[in-house]
Amino acid sequence: MDKIAMNVKEMAKHLGVSAYTAYQLTKRPGFPTLKIGKRITIPVEQFKEWVARHAGND
Repeated sequence: MDKIAMNVKEMAKHLGVSAYTAYQLTKRPGFPTLKIGKRITIPVEQFKEWVARHAGND
């Protein structure tokens, strides 16, 4: 089974940004996150869709 969610550090690695920048991104309205207790996870498919929608936008 493929992973359906990733943590913020994994997302940072995929985007090539720091963990701090990735955490800031999770606070943006409309960014796909799933909070489990205090843990922030990012659903993989929704993340891919978000990136596709925002690619090339400033």
